[in-house]
Amino acid sequence: MAKTRREFIQATASGGNSTYGKSGRVGVRLADLFEPMRATAMHCGMTYLPPLAFEGISNSQIPNYQKQLIERLMK
Repeated sequence: MAKTRREFIQATASGGNSTYGKSGRVGVRLADLFEPMRATAMHCGMTYLPPLAFEGISNSQIPNYQKQLIERLMK
């Protein structure tokens, strides 16, 4: 039996809310930028997992983001 392929996107972006979101400079959420990849995954019969996107990371937040990434990869 064939394994189900999964697509998981992890991204970092600077700028945070001032850049992404309805009222940001870009005008869309960071996660919305991945919609073409979701569509491609669906077309190929893959399971698309929600992206894990970190915006405007500071050094003090890195351990929390590392924990989140490890948890997602272990699923």
